[in-house]
Amino acid sequence: MLIVGGSGNNKGAILGAILVWGIWAASAGAVSELFPPGQQARAAALQIVMIGVALCAILLLRPRGILGEERVVSRHVGPRAQPDAKAPDAPKS
Repeated sequence: MLIVGGSGNNKGAILGAILVWGIWAASAGAVSELFPPGQQARAAALQIVMIGVALCAILLLRPRGILGEERVVSRHVGPRAQPDAKAPDAPKS
């Protein structure tokens, strides 16, 4: 779940948990609809396969997770100031 959402982002961990749960619930519904009651116990292994395929797809398409990582230099340093292109140069002495 952490891999899916992004390991460097708390919101990503929550999103990953919801997404993996959604895949699990959707695959359980698909197994119960597609297979007869006598075969559902054996077909339930397809849920694990579907989650594995989803993990592989996410890792291939978004290696850092869905939301990625928050880029922070330090919690003590604010964002870096961008040089202002309109500011005049300082007089040379």
